[in-house]
Amino acid sequence: AGEPPPCETLSHVFLECPVVKAAAEWLRQLWGRLADAPPPLTAPVWVVGDKTVWSPGSGVILWELWTHLRLEFCRSVWRLTTRRASTGQTFTAAAVVEMTAAELERSIRLDWARVGAGQGSSVEDKRVRLESADYDDRWLLRGVLADRDGGTLQVHVPRALPGAEGES
Repeated sequence: AGEPPPCETLSHVFLECPVVKAAAEWLRQLWGRLADAPPPLTAPVWVVGDKTVWSPGSGVILWELWTHLRLEFCRSVWRLTTRRASTGQTFTAAAVVEMTAAELERSIRLDWARVGAGQGSSVEDKRVRLESADYDDRWLLRGVLADRDGGTLQVHVPRALPGAEGES
């Protein structure tokens, strides 16, 4: 029996690992297309969501969108990192991006199914319903993640990495 692998800090797992850092740069650039200022690569911003260090912009919509994106990113990194720890299977920045983008697309489509749903006045109907304007504000921002061409939803979360990548 060999020695267990050394412990990684959360900063390393989510931001400093070279493979993850390349994927984080993808998300930074994606955010730069959605809003004006990309987030700094720091654990308080990415892991904790500390608004005192960086804010995604004014308004609740941008904060909620950034929270959704960063948590999907962290979830993808965590899933791939724990898989590597248990199976030895390495992963790439492209795998992090693909997993994150696929989950974002899933969220966009699930929310789309809620637009116009639950038209009654019951508590359940109100809980399920998502107003079209709220959907547009969140997911159709600048047409980066999705758009509605002629009323038909087109989901297109960009997946292009900003540079070369390795494996982790």
